[in-house]
Amino acid sequence: MTDTRPQPVNVPGTNTATYGPIRREDQHFRIDGLAVAPTPIVVDSFFFFLLRGQIERSGPTAGSEIQDADSASATLDITISTACADGQVDEPWTVTIPLLTTTWRPDAHIAIRDKDGAHVEQLTTDEFNDILADMSLPSTFTHTGVWTFQFVARLADDRCLFAVSLTQYLKGGIEQPPAPRVSVS
Repeated sequence: MTDTRPQPVNVPGTNTATYGPIRREDQHFRIDGLAVAPTPIVVDSFFFFLLRGQIERSGPTAGSEIQDADSASATLDITISTACADGQVDEPWTVTIPLLTTTWRPDAHIAIRDKDGAHVEQLTTDEFNDILADMSLPSTFTHTGVWTFQFVARLADDRCLFAVSLTQYLKGGIEQPPAPRVSVS
């Protein structure tokens, strides 16, 4: 029997990421490379993502060209799901942040650079962009297990800029769920 499911397409660069959950053909940001360091991610330490590419102005779908003003309202959805070492699967959760140069937590930052390497507020449609993100996962809140991070960037009109998925085994500070409490009478 032949498996007819679409096979994951690897994102170029030094990473273990794949395109998705939205097909590469439906994305408007051509990724030239994604670097993730360190790999695997280490909890209680900063890890970094460098995404390099450019907006394909006309993109994969018919419609108006993407302008610089369109990227001013772009958002980034970060969805995290965990399959814990004990077999428990945590409910996925999503945070949505503006896709702008910003600090969105004390230990999480995004910086965008234009084709000349200058820091800019938002993605530009003028050649290449770098998106550099850093963050840390504290071990006290991290279950040991297989973590999947999905990053989906969208314009306000719901056109997808990029969508990538990264799955890694993380060694956290929470090995198993707490034991049930037993009342002592």
